[in-house]
Amino acid sequence: MITLVQNRIMEQVGTATNQVQTLEVEGNAAQEFTIKDATETIQFRLILHQKRLLVLGVSQPNATASAQIVTAFFNSLTFL
Repeated sequence: MITLVQNRIMEQVGTATNQVQTLEVEGNAAQEFTIKDATETIQFRLILHQKRLLVLGVSQPNATASAQIVTAFFNSLTFL
């Protein structure tokens, strides 16, 4: 399911500029990838949690884009 949604995002928004990372978030399967165009960078994290797919995305202007800040933001989120 995660891969299908990731592919659909890429069809609609653009091609990922980095390889899709498979990771685990609090025991849940997840994928992370980045899409970049001439003006902005969008970093996505897709998490499969309790049979629901959560799609997180952060957009930044290319001039100020920081993957470390976005990753820190994603990692700060927790399930209640």
